[in-house]
Amino acid sequence: MLKKTKLLMWVAAVVLLSTGRITFGQISDAQIWDVQMPNDYSGGARGREGFFFSAEGMYMALPGPRSGVVGNRNAEETAYTRTWQVTNDSAMERITVEAGSSSTNGENSEEDGPTTSYKSYNPENYDPNDNEYGPLGELSMATQQNSWNTNMLDDKWEVGQRYAFGFMNGHHGWECSVFTIGGRNEFGGNNVQVGFNDENNSSGGNILSGTFLGATWQDYFDNTAEQKGTDIHVDRMLVQFNEAKMYNDIDTWGVELNYLRRAHPTAIGMFEFGLGVRYMRWNEEFGFWGGGSSQLGNGVPYRPNFMDDTTWTTEGDNQLAGPQLALRWSRQTARFSMEILGKFTAAVNAQSVYNSCSIGSNPTAWNQDLGSNMWYDTANSTSVKVYEPSRLNPKSDYHKDSFTEFSPLFELGVKFNFNLTHAIKLSFGWNGIYAMNLARPSEMTNYSLSNTNGLMGILAENNKTDAFMHGFTFGIVINR
Repeated sequence: MLKKTKLLMWVAAVVLLSTGRITFGQISDAQIWDVQMPNDYSGGARGREGFFFSAEGMYMALPGPRSGVVGNRNAEETAYTRTWQVTNDSAMERITVEAGSSSTNGENSEEDGPTTSYKSYNPENYDPNDNEYGPLGELSMATQQNSWNTNMLDDKWEVGQRYAFGFMNGHHGWECSVFTIGGRNEFGGNNVQVGFNDENNSSGGNILSGTFLGATWQDYFDNTAEQKGTDIHVDRMLVQFNEAKMYNDIDTWGVELNYLRRAHPTAIGMFEFGLGVRYMRWNEEFGFWGGGSSQLGNGVPYRPNFMDDTTWTTEGDNQLAGPQLALRWSRQTARFSMEILGKFTAAVNAQSVYNSCSIGSNPTAWNQDLGSNMWYDTANSTSVKVYEPSRLNPKSDYHKDSFTEFSPLFELGVKFNFNLTHAIKLSFGWNGIYAMNLARPSEMTNYSLSNTNGLMGILAENNKTDAFMHGFTFGIVINR
């Protein structure tokens, strides 16, 4: 961002010097140490001439995403999960199984060979004060929903800057200004459900289907379970992340060049008209990460999640350019002055939207290859692997699309100034910019999974969302 500002400053300096209108005499005529005195006979203070410059700090509220669920809006369907309970080391018993033996009580079999040691759970030794996870409990049914809404990423106040410089000669002049501001808003939580639209929609063929190893049939299961007994296959597994976080990142900057026409001062103030061009870039990124528990180490597996280490990022890059009209009104009383500025830009918006995702990229979350430290479920006499989901193929995907929209820009500013000298004043005010028809990524994320159309993607019809940023400005103005 600093490089952008430096480049624009150098370009403006070259344009300024090329006019041939700035001379040492004109600079000295600024009389920057004189005290400004209004000319009541002519109806008010006369406008300054020659070179002018202003530098402002901006403290603006960048708009958070528009309210919408994180996940498919219609996700409300039956899903299945293997529940885990909290155990501790005192409740763990070592069970030795010799090669060729199905015994799990530690007794020797008649066959010789290497032994495998498992952990098992003894509820008599359970201590509720410990916090170690274990795969205990039965297969259960739940309703897949969405836990988060994007309005949790509310407006974020950030600091930016704006610079303006130009030249006035009588009633005519020109002005160039640049601004830049940006920031990120984040939110995190636990046990976060995200609903996806599984477009395959066929028994046994869904991406979110899977097999729960060692799970026993329960009477309340419906026909989405293919068979009774153990190792039950279901059409949809519950998508719930033990830990998750999302963020929204906005980076915006712009440059404008205007011809100025200044009217004669009157008793009600002075008017200044502007005609020029404006360019503004609005780049916004919405991202999500979801995973399993952070409880690792000492041979203890984390709480499994078959979509562990799932990430996606959707980026909307808006480049707005077009002709601009501006009107400024100002009035001075003694050392104090006030001004109101309004601008309208008929901008064409060249939009580029990108979506990249990686779904369930941690294979150990569903493979559970834990060697000799695998959990052992004594209720079903099986080691855990808790589930085997359908293989996500591909597990990663990328989408890109582009659009062209008409995106009007409106800007309104109010300033109060205090004249330190004839040509130096301090300013404080409020400024707001309203942009229409932007591609905002949180609105355009497609929560669909398909073996034919790919993973996730872009909702092209949602590329026309408005944004309003506003806040306070404070700075210094020389010879304006």
